[in-house]
Amino acid sequence: AAALGRGALPRLKFLDLSYAAIGDAGLVALAPALRRRPALEYLNLWNNPLGDEGIAALISPPTSGLAKLRGLFLNSTQVSDDGCATLASALGKGAMPALEILYLEDAAASAAAKAVLETLTETDYATVIVFSSRADAYSTTLVQATEENKELMESWISSNVLAGGGTDFNAALSKAKE
Repeated sequence: AAALGRGALPRLKFLDLSYAAIGDAGLVALAPALRRRPALEYLNLWNNPLGDEGIAALISPPTSGLAKLRGLFLNSTQVSDDGCATLASALGKGAMPALEILYLEDAAASAAAKAVLETLTETDYATVIVFSSRADAYSTTLVQATEENKELMESWISSNVLAGGGTDFNAALSKAKE
């Protein structure tokens, strides 16, 4: 951590820290140095006892560092649903914009939280919002525009969008402020 903190290995692209016994405190100490590796593309933290606090430190602040990170491997860690929510929020705010691979296999997080994060690493997202006398949305978040989701959205539109009635942006704005 000290060598990386002093600027060593600025062109480092792949860092394998698997099985290194890195816990939350270790990742909190290491995170600032990792965020200052502009070329880092793959970070392997498999089988370490790190959890939510360490992940929060790694991506905080969410807009700095790790811009080229393409793969983050968190298999067999103690990352829970809270850590997944922190990751999802940061990804939604533009953290790690190049991320393509996120592994959480055998992590402490539930399958639902893992599934949400896996969709955040895809390229296309969509949702449907109705601007009428009421504000309705197919989803309160963007969803991956897979063929299956597009069919589900089309079905939702058929059931929830009525022709006529005008457009009322005030209802949508009120809903957005909630």
